[in-house]
Amino acid sequence: ALQSRAANVREDVERPARFVTRQARLVDPFHHHVAPPLVRAPPLLHGDRGLSRKGAAPGNASYYYSLTRLSSQGHLRLGDEQLSVEGSSWLDREWSTSALGKDQVGWDWFALQLSDGCDLMFYRMRRSDGSQDPKSAGVLVDRDGGVRRLGAAAVELVPIRFFTSPRTGAR
Repeated sequence: ALQSRAANVREDVERPARFVTRQARLVDPFHHHVAPPLVRAPPLLHGDRGLSRKGAAPGNASYYYSLTRLSSQGHLRLGDEQLSVEGSSWLDREWSTSALGKDQVGWDWFALQLSDGCDLMFYRMRRSDGSQDPKSAGVLVDRDGGVRRLGAAAVELVPIRFFTSPRTGAR
């Protein structure tokens, strides 16, 4: 089994796509189990055959793919109550040694399964001066599996409000 300390998620490599998550801070205990899902389409490779550039330097990249529509079912346990759940899930895999350039301070990322059967993923790399980095990118997948790559200028993200950490005051 692979263990991710950051997300407290264990992936059982003998049974791909089987996850057990424990989040004691939200609800104690919070567990979910997702049965091996049915894959609707082949993996979506982001960037150039899976190599997703995040900055100008050669090391500012990641390998990144998505399975955008998985038919999933499983059980959610909240305390002593167990609920059966089913629906459509999205699985991302991304790994790198370095993702941010020297003038980048973070990113905004989202992945949406739209009600018309299309899927949309976009990430905006933020520069230290508040502007959007030209390496920001995304993808739109139509209901038939057609892929349209989106460059930085294709999507405009406009914040309508900000979260401020009550602990650190960071926005």
